[in-house]
Amino acid sequence: RAKLVEGPLRERWLQWRAKNLAEFSQRLAEKVSAARRDLRFFVTVTDLLSQGSFAERLKPSLSNDSSDDDLLLEAGISPELITMSGRVVLVSPHVTCASDDLLRGSVAESINRAYGVARSLAAARRRGVVGLGVGVTATVEKLSAHSPYGAGTITQPLSLHAVGPTVVRRRWVESMLASDPEVVFDEGILLSGWRESVGTAASLFGSLPNEEFQLLDKADAPLIARSRQASGGVVVLLANASRVPVEAVIKTASAVSQATDCIDGQKIEMITNQTISVALHAWETRGVVLEGTTRVDSIRAVFTQEVKQAVHEELASLRERRAIIEVPPQMALLDNPGFELAAPSGTVPGWEIVESTRGSLAVVGGISAGTQSLEFSSPNGLSTLRSNPFASPSSGRISVAAWLYHDAGQKQPPLRIAVEGVQNGQEYYRFAAVGDGLGATHLEPGWSQFVLQIDDLPREALESLRVRFDMLGPGKIRIDEVRLFDLAFDGSQRVQLSKILALIDHHLGTGDVGTCVVELGGYWPRFLERYVSDEMVAMAAESHSTEGVQKTAETIKKEPPERSGMIDRFRKWWQ
Repeated sequence: RAKLVEGPLRERWLQWRAKNLAEFSQRLAEKVSAARRDLRFFVTVTDLLSQGSFAERLKPSLSNDSSDDDLLLEAGISPELITMSGRVVLVSPHVTCASDDLLRGSVAESINRAYGVARSLAAARRRGVVGLGVGVTATVEKLSAHSPYGAGTITQPLSLHAVGPTVVRRRWVESMLASDPEVVFDEGILLSGWRESVGTAASLFGSLPNEEFQLLDKADAPLIARSRQASGGVVVLLANASRVPVEAVIKTASAVSQATDCIDGQKIEMITNQTISVALHAWETRGVVLEGTTRVDSIRAVFTQEVKQAVHEELASLRERRAIIEVPPQMALLDNPGFELAAPSGTVPGWEIVESTRGSLAVVGGISAGTQSLEFSSPNGLSTLRSNPFASPSSGRISVAAWLYHDAGQKQPPLRIAVEGVQNGQEYYRFAAVGDGLGATHLEPGWSQFVLQIDDLPREALESLRVRFDMLGPGKIRIDEVRLFDLAFDGSQRVQLSKILALIDHHLGTGDVGTCVVELGGYWPRFLERYVSDEMVAMAAESHSTEGVQKTAETIKKEPPERSGMIDRFRKWWQ
């Protein structure tokens, strides 16, 4: 039965379940209405989409996109069915993240902007929005000693919520205009201050009639606009869904006799009798009454020269950072990664056999003449070689690259290249199988380089990371030049990063600055900005400059023989 509902009958089962939940909610709403006709009945999924498997699917990826999936239906909610009777208000979550963690914040944005969810919500007869903040888990036990309550009074981690005015304004812009709700619940108003955060937007929301506003699809990015017919004209709601100021230039189908602000009634500048200019700050919402016209034809986004120049400079900076990923810099986290440090017999600084009786180590010749490598062997069962612990990379990514030597006359060893750690008291373990075993990558005779790439390291409570080599049975392997990277991307991922920047460049070339502003705020441009440092860019520029000088000198002298050092091997490998 489970195979049927997960396979050929999945869609029918999802629809059946949503129908039954909708009917159940409607029966509850009827009972509430019968008892108190002044009460409204709300249904919401709160944080269901921001946790567990749904959140995993909405993580940013360079290989797949699940934004078209109807996640609400998978959660058992059909907005159309559950609101069909008119007695139920479906309250959708608008998620924000209290921490500055780039990945968690991006998951929240993916939930808010998921096309499949928005498409499903559009079918709801009655809609509401709840501003949902994802808190940050923090340990405050040490701070409790300085509190009035004394030491030891707070021993468990707390979930902290810190929502600033900008976050709340953004939430109102995206939720109020994107879904045209009839009610908004927002904890951020209490946490960040009413007037400072959404005073104007809330006043605008409260002044509007309880009638539907139609989304205008002729508004340039980053503007969101809705409109409705009013007595003698049109009411237009405008929002700037971006971090930069913008001027909205409204073009109407017929002459406008007067344009006024919805809240204070002040007159708004008219360029012509069919063209109105409305200035919007970052994440600002405004309402405009256009008297004498019946329709808005288009809304253009106009930016200052300063904003345009900033977009040019930001894109140029991202191109430089993207280039760094072609030959990613190594992280200096491992002790003795090349096994060159001398040590007493049977020991290697920076590395250890977990149980010395289960395996043995020997320092032997390395890849290059005059260097050393480590021979790791297990005569019987499981044996583990591991590095000293190191801190988890803040980027949430790690790649382990190692050179392995296999003797053609020996049996393939049952080996795993792994990363271990401790997360909330539990073991964290990820691996790649090499040599003998199910799904293992076969070892060729001689030296070969192998890579374990992890793109989703946990961001919280992960500590004591180590590189591991697990010999699952009898076997022998030589290991050399173990290296760690956090900016290693495979070929297809690097292509996707280039495509993202190329698309932004295309929009800039066509004058679509608004789309550039929106796309530059996406996860991968922000990833490059945060984790590819200015120092890396400067070092790369200096290296290129040095190579240019050397090349000029080489035109006078004969070309030197091809180098085969460590950096060159890595450059070829990453490319």
